[in-house]
Amino acid sequence: MSENLPRPIKGGYLLLEVIGKGGMGVVYKGVHTVLEREVAIKVLHPNLTSDPVVEKRFLREARSIGRIKNKHVVEVLNFGKTEEDALYIVMEYIDGDILSQILRENKFLKPQRAIHIIGQICEALSAAHEQGVVHRDLKPANVMLLQNREHPDFVKLLDFGVAKI
Repeated sequence: MSENLPRPIKGGYLLLEVIGKGGMGVVYKGVHTVLEREVAIKVLHPNLTSDPVVEKRFLREARSIGRIKNKHVVEVLNFGKTEEDALYIVMEYIDGDILSQILRENKFLKPQRAIHIIGQICEALSAAHEQGVVHRDLKPANVMLLQNREHPDFVKLLDFGVAKI
């Protein structure tokens, strides 16, 4: 899929900008054109779509996240194929800071802050385990922290791409 944006895809979504890249695909900031809701859309690299193992893994990621109902796990909103037959997952858009970047900038966190963050990660993992989902790729790069007055360092756990059900 070309990165010449904006670009519509099936399901009423418009890709706005690239916000992440990985081995399996590209994550875009997008918008649902009717609901005007910002979303994150992970699109599998087109050259991987023909690989049934990769396609099964991508579908497993969507299903595994979709099973978990917890405020600290990114929410899956939709799943489909682009007109070029590339698979995509639509998730809630999260505007926050990646924990790995915070750790690069600060080296150490105050104990109370670390405990607060780890407690929320444990809550997310507990909810996943209750649904029979094991994340298998827990690392600071897969933890997003949102900042607001009511909930500073509010955790969202991301990337269940290698999860096991």
